[in-house]
Amino acid sequence: MIAIIVEGVSDKGFIEGIADRLKITCRVRLMRGNRPNKAIRLIKSVSVLRDINKIIFLKDLHTQDENKIRDKIRRIMEEIGEINKVYPIVVKKSIESWVLAGLYNKRDAEKIADPIRELNTLLMREGRYYIKSYDFSRRLAEMIDLNKAMRNSHSFRKFINFLKN
Repeated sequence: MIAIIVEGVSDKGFIEGIADRLKITCRVRLMRGNRPNKAIRLIKSVSVLRDINKIIFLKDLHTQDENKIRDKIRRIMEEIGEINKVYPIVVKKSIESWVLAGLYNKRDAEKIADPIRELNTLLMREGRYYIKSYDFSRRLAEMIDLNKAMRNSHSFRKFINFLKN
């Protein structure tokens, strides 16, 4: 089984929705906070479970410098040491970038400065509002075109490849 570590509740809803669509059994765990020490503890605790053979660790970029995020991930990977089943992915900006790539065919979704605001703007044109919640994010996962999202987002394609293989 695959364990996936995410930053927030809406991320969990989206990832569980994608996994269900692909008929992949996984456990999604919340990091709850953005500190490397929390990620290290969570990865270590999940890695000892017998039924877990792969851990995907998603780290949103948001407005931070990508090199700083990669340094944090490198430190986390050094700290967890011999656990060789961990696959970190830097999500360019946020999970909402993946939604924009797959629902609205945004080819530059990973370059949008504020994907949450962009997603809300596009949804408002349809008479809806973006509610950052587990349920709404799960529904968005059911609505996106996975092929478009993979074509338009490198980090989403990487995630799907780790999930499937």
